[in-house]
Amino acid sequence: MTDDRVAHLSVRRLPPLPAGFGFILVIGGAFAAVAPFDVVFAAITGTSALSRVVLFYFLALLGALAGQRIGLRIRPERSGGAVLGLVFALLVALWVAGTDVLFRSILPVDYVDFIHRPLGDRLLYFVLRAFNENVFYRLFLFSILAWSLTWIWPGPDGRPRVAAVWSAMVIAQMANIGLNVCLRDPPGSIASTAYDGLRYIVPGVCWAWLYWRSGFATAEVASVSCHLFLQPPLGHLI
Repeated sequence: MTDDRVAHLSVRRLPPLPAGFGFILVIGGAFAAVAPFDVVFAAITGTSALSRVVLFYFLALLGALAGQRIGLRIRPERSGGAVLGLVFALLVALWVAGTDVLFRSILPVDYVDFIHRPLGDRLLYFVLRAFNENVFYRLFLFSILAWSLTWIWPGPDGRPRVAAVWSAMVIAQMANIGLNVCLRDPPGSIASTAYDGLRYIVPGVCWAWLYWRSGFATAEVASVSCHLFLQPPLGHLI
């Protein structure tokens, strides 16, 4: 058998893991060991911290590999990703605070009670949850959806179509909110449906857009830092 024939039959190697991916595994895996932070993740892994860590690694790896296939990155190609993430964090924090104030009369009682808990407790919970939620619903689900839509409906040169990317952004965050918010507290009116869309869907789409345009690390900076801007004043506003 010729060398060319052997090369043709050899198993194609997977692409190398993107730079910065190890940091996500270490930090996110530690957070997953503490708590699942997601209803589906909790249902699959039960009370086993080891199962949570293993599943977290598996989802993150699948998402990173799917993202690579359509040009999504972990780290931004240019400097300034952290600054862009902080800018988005502040803007989204203002958006969320304004939405909560506007819809104060229909906010769930348990949500208001939690926001009035000590600031340190809230920051610990929301920062850990935001980091891993971004892995579940941006790095994994958004990447898988965007890659799948690109495979079904490829754009020029095999790149993802903008419409497919935006569809994946919205669907991924709708899945997140449907499972983690609406199942627990179903919207009972047009106002509560509007609130869920403005309060939860819009920020998730912002984080996915940052991942698409500036890398997943930028999206993580934004989603985590948002709570550093949001939580201190929110307890006084609602």
